Amino acid sequence: VMQVLFRQAHMGADHLQQIEAALMAVIDQDELMYDCNAHLLPAEIQGEFNGERKVLELHWSPVPDTQGSVTRLMLVVRDVSQMRQLQQQAAGQQRELQLLGEILSANEQRFLGFMRDSEELLSDCNRLLARWRSDDTEDAGSLLAAMYRQLHTVKGNARTLGLNAVTNALHEAEQVLQTARDTGT
Repeated sequence: VMQVLFRQAHMGADHLQQIEAALMAVIDQDELMYDCNAHLLPAEIQGEFNGERKVLELHWSPVPDTQGSVTRLMLVVRDVSQMRQLQQQAAGQQRELQLLGEILSANEQRFLGFMRDSEELLSDCNRLLARWRSDDTEDAGSLLAAMYRQLHTVKGNARTLGLNAVTNALHEAEQVLQTARDTGT
């Protein structure tokens, strides 16, 4: 199992060693030993198999003999790569639908005003960012603080319209700016 399945998996050496040790610890032992080590056996792995990136789901089951000693492990492997891709696409579409729903719920005039104001504020941010990148003499902290204020204003305006997806994205951008300001990078 280690050579066939885990050799191509994207896992660290320590994790692989834990899996191998768990497999060795459960064979010819009672089912309690399997229960104690089952958490070390992965339920999913990712890797390059036959030249393709795949996600494999793993289901482990002990096969005991008549005395309750685990003589073998049954491993069911299922390729869930396509299902994971579809789940990611569905999640992206769900985010888009959420955003569209939030936009459609907003008052049209207020939303159009929000878009005009946001375009101005974000253009200012782009100009400040360009200055920050190109000018070492200017105070980086004040430029970052100004960009932060612009984003914070857009975020507040988005929040008043109930645009939660926009608010969350802007909050993440604010966090990046705050980290850059605090660390000086």
